[in-house]
Amino acid sequence: MKNHLSLPDIINLEYLFHEDAARSPAVLHQRDRKIALALQQTGCPATPAAKLQGWLRARLPEEFPGAASRSPGEIFSDSLRFAGLIAIIKGGLLGAAAG
Repeated sequence: MKNHLSLPDIINLEYLFHEDAARSPAVLHQRDRKIALALQQTGCPATPAAKLQGWLRARLPEEFPGAASRSPGEIFSDSLRFAGLIAIIKGGLLGAAAG
């Protein structure tokens, strides 16, 4: 498991935290306890970063099931990649026109 969060991970965490704000603390505690026990059984390291990554990996399929459901982090990442591609194409066209 990686030791840092990517920007899409941070966006997904913020989204999930915002969604959880409207839920009952008892329900959240039960759900998170179940996730923590499952992580412990799989041998997840006890570091806070590993636990946070594990929690995120467990929560995303629950919140966004199936291939058609994409998380905000995935949408951001795809949009950023597309914007980069457009910038490369635009730069190539402008360079060819100027050259």
